[in-house]
Amino acid sequence: MKVETYLPLGKTDPGLRAPEKAIDLSTLIDDAKQVEDLGYDTLVVEETKDDPYQFMAIAAVGTTKLKLATSVAMAFPRAPAVTAMSAWSIQRLSKGRFTLGLGSQVRGHIMRRFGMDYHPAGPWMRDYIGAVRAVWHTWQTGEPLNYESERYNLSRPCENSIGIP
Repeated sequence: MKVETYLPLGKTDPGLRAPEKAIDLSTLIDDAKQVEDLGYDTLVVEETKDDPYQFMAIAAVGTTKLKLATSVAMAFPRAPAVTAMSAWSIQRLSKGRFTLGLGSQVRGHIMRRFGMDYHPAGPWMRDYIGAVRAVWHTWQTGEPLNYESERYNLSRPCENSIGIP
């Protein structure tokens, strides 16, 4: 059985209500080490008021075997290439221990919080993930970036190192 947890330790309802104690970025390395030392398999961070990619990068520095995951990071407010870069960097920093979990967010947040037009989440997410994967494929193979879908047209070469652990 695999066991995962959220921070702060003891938080049992991801994203539903604020924890009694907020995550402290200044102690995040120590907190992640504690999670690893307690024998957890995975540390999961959801996106609420803080950037989950920053949390995962800090946790990656402080741990060696603990798997790391976003649950969930918002997809649509970020360009697919931005998400690809963040996840790529954490995957390299963690030596392959990172899992990217994406979410769509609700219509009201997409329109009023992020000022974007809303589209049905399923087809939009399929396009988004295809675009993220296309960027990664370019970095892994050196092949030109060429992704066209209903919402994304990516064709500019991306510069990044090839080879991810």
